[in-house]
This record gives sequence, structure tokens and C-alpha cells, in this order.
Amino acid sequence: MSQILMELWVTNRKVYGAHKLWKAARRAGHDIGRDQVARLMRAMNIEGVSRQRRKVFTTRQDPAAVRAPDLVKRIFAATAPNELWVTDLTYVPTRSGMAY
Repeated sequence: MSQILMELWVTNRKVYGAHKLWKAARRAGHDIGRDQVARLMRAMNIEGVSRQRRKVFTTRQDPAAVRAPDLVKRIFAATAPNELWVTDLTYVPTRSGMAY
């Protein structure tokens, strides 16, 4: 049965998870349970593609690097205009790449 599941998984571009692979096996006429499909997939070390977003790391920190001094001392309240300027970079994933 594991060989049949492997063929179905490869036929479907290696994107099917246990639920879709189980449905595909049932459509192909194989009598197999969903939990058995999941167990066989784990045994064969195959998995479907996840739609969950992965965290984007734009930089890698160097632990030996000297940190910039905290001139604001973590107090972000200004007593007068043009006294304190801060910024925040936001990364937004788009189809053409990252937008900042």
C-alpha cells in the first residue's frame, strides 16, 4: 500500500497531505483509512506542502558585533517637536518580493 501512496503523492506533484492523499486513494479504488494514510506517510517520511507563512528573517545577527548605543534610553516620548525621531521598518511579502 505504501508504494501506491508514493505513486499517488508523486503524481500529484508532492503537494498532497494525508487528507487529500486519502481522498485520492479512495477515488483510485483503494480501501484505506485516513489514519493509515497519515501513519504510512510518516513512515515514508513524506509530507504535503503547508500553506502557513514562515517567519521572514531579513538579517542575521552577529553576536560579536558591537551594539549601537541606546541614545533614547527606551523612552520614546519627546518634550518638544523635532527632538526625537524614530522609525519602524515593516516587511510585507508580495508576489514580486518583499516590500519595506
